[in-house]
Amino acid sequence: MPSKTALPPVSAALFPPLFGVFGLGLVWRTAASWPVGEVILLVASVLYLFCLGGYVSVVRTAPGKLWATLHQIPGRSGVAAISLSIMVSSATVHSYSEVAAEILLVTGICLHVLLSFAVARVLLEGNWDQRKITPVWHLTFVGYIVASVGAFPLGWDGLVLWLLILTAPVAAGVIVVSLWQVSRGLMPPVLRPMLAIHLAPFCLFGYAAEGLGMEGLALIMLYMAIAAFLLLILFLRFLTQAGFGPAWGSFTFPLAAFVNLLQQYDGFYLESFATLTLWFATIAILGIVGGILRLWLRGALEVPPKPSS
Repeated sequence: MPSKTALPPVSAALFPPLFGVFGLGLVWRTAASWPVGEVILLVASVLYLFCLGGYVSVVRTAPGKLWATLHQIPGRSGVAAISLSIMVSSATVHSYSEVAAEILLVTGICLHVLLSFAVARVLLEGNWDQRKITPVWHLTFVGYIVASVGAFPLGWDGLVLWLLILTAPVAAGVIVVSLWQVSRGLMPPVLRPMLAIHLAPFCLFGYAAEGLGMEGLALIMLYMAIAAFLLLILFLRFLTQAGFGPAWGSFTFPLAAFVNLLQQYDGFYLESFATLTLWFATIAILGIVGGILRLWLRGALEVPPKPSS
């Protein structure tokens, strides 16, 4: 008989909220002189390594598990968060080892390239319904811009510029088509929290543009990010209609990225707004992570079989 104390198998749905915790830790590292950011980053790193080891074990035991996961929207989101978290962890360790930061950033980008090709194959082999554009496309095909968080400390500004040029048009297309599909009622309630992912590209493009000295583009992205954030707050009831579930992990990193963008600017109103949203994001992200971990411990953290588009 299996032990009652055995932990459930690690689900890919655990990785999006951990991705958000990494972002939250980096924001707190910048916002506070006391080491709250380092504590959050340490906890995020330990949980990530634990979950990664468990997920690798699951995939080794059932090799088809990963491929089956990529056929589902929540699964693609979770697997994408694995490589994106490695990119963010590059900025986490840069203060301690520049070599380690370089290795992590290159590793994260290479893994994400493999993921993009794998998802592209899934989309090409699937039926028309499976090829619908969703916010998760941001994570898969636009997520490379996350590397800017680790690239700037390394002085790799050229890489950030190319990532910005290549991913911005893709993000624009995904946003337009995805929101059109939402207006047609094609986004099931259980997946609506993933619409929060649309906030992240504005924040990351603004962060990249600010770091590259593109002040005009950075301000445009800032205003669009603020508008997107306010829209998410306005339609929060619509987004959360299905109740708490694994898809709520999609709220975490966009919130952290939004606060990170606000921190790039001075001024009383923006600084006050940044402080307010930092505390809001901290409570929300940690609450979501705790809730998803509880679902996992109860064995209730399963990827919905439908919709698989």
